Amino acid sequence: MADFNTHITAGAIVSGLGATLALTSGLVPATELLTLVSAGVIGSILPDIDLDKGKPLHGLFGALGLTLAFGVVMNLGGLPLWALAGVWLTVFLGTSFWLCHVFMHYTAHRGIWHSILAAAFFAAVTIVTLSAVFGKAPAIAWLGGLFMFGGYIVHLILDEVYAVDWKNWRAKNSLWTAIKPYDHHHPVNSGIMAAAVLGLLLMAPSPQPLVKAVYAAETHQHWAAK
Repeated sequence: MADFNTHITAGAIVSGLGATLALTSGLVPATELLTLVSAGVIGSILPDIDLDKGKPLHGLFGALGLTLAFGVVMNLGGLPLWALAGVWLTVFLGTSFWLCHVFMHYTAHRGIWHSILAAAFFAAVTIVTLSAVFGKAPAIAWLGGLFMFGGYIVHLILDEVYAVDWKNWRAKNSLWTAIKPYDHHHPVNSGIMAAAVLGLLLMAPSPQPLVKAVYAAETHQHWAAK
């Protein structure tokens, strides 16, 4: 499979080109380019969260630990400083290490996270997060989700490309394990993830503003060409 640097470089290139296209098409302002590129780059390394010693896994749970720790503390008013510090440390360490350890124990590399279904799951998470947490406009939230999905798929494709020994024209044992619609070895887990995707999309804002923006951009380019 491709290494971490290859994945993140490819994700940055593809996301950068996509964001530039979105900007020149008038879909997004320049201030939102970082949002889109970040979503694509993060997506390009997320499939390796099931790699026990992988950087994406520890980075993800570290960031999740920080977010939860500050979120909990900010909603606990009236406690003394030492108590708030204790709560913050407990939540951070519990998420970053204990929850991470549980995740590693119950997941296997090239399982459900190396699937198109997982790409859709993280895309839906991105749409809801950008809209509900960061207050982004619906069109930006959906574009962020699409960039997340695109970066994720780039990772899976790269792993398949690296599953072939091109010098000797020989397929490795890992061929066709990196990209799949869902994890057919664990249909229950795949079903739960599919249900989560549907639930998140029901929580997401309407994609209609993005559809209108794309249509307006295409119409403008059509008449400009004439």
